[in-house]
Amino acid sequence: MTTLRRRLSVVGLGALAAISAAVPNVAGAATRLPGEYGAVWVTNRDLNNVTAFDAGTGAVVGSAGVGAQPTGVVAPLFTGKVYTSDEGSNQVSVISRATRSRVKVIPVGPRPHHMMTNTLGDRVYVAEFGRNTVGVIDTASDTKVATWATSPNPAARAHAVWPSRDGRRLYATNEVTNDIAAIDTATGQLLWNLP
Repeated sequence: MTTLRRRLSVVGLGALAAISAAVPNVAGAATRLPGEYGAVWVTNRDLNNVTAFDAGTGAVVGSAGVGAQPTGVVAPLFTGKVYTSDEGSNQVSVISRATRSRVKVIPVGPRPHHMMTNTLGDRVYVAEFGRNTVGVIDTASDTKVATWATSPNPAARAHAVWPSRDGRRLYATNEVTNDIAAIDTATGQLLWNLP
């Protein structure tokens, strides 16, 4: 039970980290922003944009317009891209790290909220806060490839997601029902909910 509690507290911390910071791309210098430590990406819900800051100096290195009320931001490894969940537009924006400009919009479920990427960088998981689901985005095609339930209760509202280190499970927090869900990432099957 101690391990489960530790993992559940990490879910909350992961949601906070996804809002403001992204891991630098280690695939090669061609897609890295200036600075030894990479970049920190921050969404601004009032200005409807995402801004990149040099993580070493704090200098602004670029900004891109996205959809209404961006909430989450992730920069999956090896992709050269950044993704924002645009809660007020029911979409995810795809930003080129090299040009710091929006290159694609992906329609998703209502009120996309906090999001995370798996360790391989080939999937982005976005909590759809307007209902009890998680959207699954393939980063190679930049398309939504699946929608997974986070609760059997239709009143639940998916708030945040956190993939396990081995990538075999996705954990999600639900508001209204105040529980945590575990989803099998191979099948999309809801495994359990813990109040």
